[in-house]
Amino acid sequence: ARCLYGNGHTLSNISVDLSECSYVGVVSEGAVQDLMVKNSTFIGVDYVGSIAGKEKHSSSLTITSCSAEGVNVQGENYVGGLFGDLQAEVQDCIVKGTVSADNGDYVGGIAGYATKDINQCGFEGEVKGIEYVGGIVGSSNYDVLKSYVKGDVVGSSYVGGVSGYGGCLNSYHIGNTTGTSNVGGISGYEYNARNCYSYGTVSSD
Repeated sequence: ARCLYGNGHTLSNISVDLSECSYVGVVSEGAVQDLMVKNSTFIGVDYVGSIAGKEKHSSSLTITSCSAEGVNVQGENYVGGLFGDLQAEVQDCIVKGTVSADNGDYVGGIAGYATKDINQCGFEGEVKGIEYVGGIVGSSNYDVLKSYVKGDVVGSSYVGGVSGYGGCLNSYHIGNTTGTSNVGGISGYEYNARNCYSYGTVSSD
């Protein structure tokens, strides 16, 4: 199917431990709308998310109303609270939980990597990775708009409270940001930032 429509339903108490596999999520590759995942764990290698390891879609699709609460998402590269790799615009999505890639890159509270805007989304919890680590998105050539992060973001380089690398508009981060280089309360590296604020400690070794 081109898109899985959740119609507001909740999937609870899922444990997906595929520690030697990539493309891990409720769907491995595909698009999902209007679905909540609760109290669940997803473990994989690359492209790991609670909703989809890699979001694939028609060019006109906007992902809306997906959320995750009490989730633990773990992987190596391209790891996100909802999507490991996001190829569509996304809005009105919230994640509460932990997202980690102890030895990997492109890690974000909503998406590890994104190729479209992320609008009106939120993340509450902790994000950990190595390079390109952000409270909303690890890396994107597009913008994060009207979004928030509440929690700590930890990495090495290109570490940001909202985005590790990318633009940020009308968004905020409450929490600490820690890294070694290119570290910021909003973005580790930004090319377009307006009307944003960060409240917390920014540490760079």
